[in-house]
Amino acid sequence: QKGSICKRKIGLPTLKKQGKAFNLLFATVAILYGFKLLFTFRKKYDAVHIHENLLYILAPMLCIRYKIIITVHGLKGFKFYDKKYLWVLFRWALGYAHSIIAVSLADKATLKRYFDNVTYIPNGVDNSLYDRIKKTIEKKITFVGRIHQQKGLIYLLQAFSKVQLTYPNYRLE
Repeated sequence: QKGSICKRKIGLPTLKKQGKAFNLLFATVAILYGFKLLFTFRKKYDAVHIHENLLYILAPMLCIRYKIIITVHGLKGFKFYDKKYLWVLFRWALGYAHSIIAVSLADKATLKRYFDNVTYIPNGVDNSLYDRIKKTIEKKITFVGRIHQQKGLIYLLQAFSKVQLTYPNYRLE
């Protein structure tokens, strides 16, 4: 993705662009499935939750029969936001959502310029689920996420270099 730390700084191999053919195939299959949902005799669902940006295009069609909830997992750095002609298309599709969820305050502020139905729900974990697990103390810090400027991995690397000065036995994984 644009701004990826991998490409510029770390030198790890990154996935090549899948290309327009892949995106077209993905959109075609999604639209066919959308028609299946729309025209199935028995309505199976009360709402459809969309959290893949290419699938936003289903919102105008599916809102005929279902409540549509769209989760936006980050705007900046993604092709549909950075390219203005795509942003217009996706903004149009987002307009058909009954509710839009933003996982960051920055995205909520951007989306609020266009839509009233934006709710901020940060990504998170219910830590109480882990209370039953026997705890062991390990001296390591783990990062889970895609390697992208948006995730702030550079700050983790900078902070960990300072942590290691005081705690040399800790590892970053």
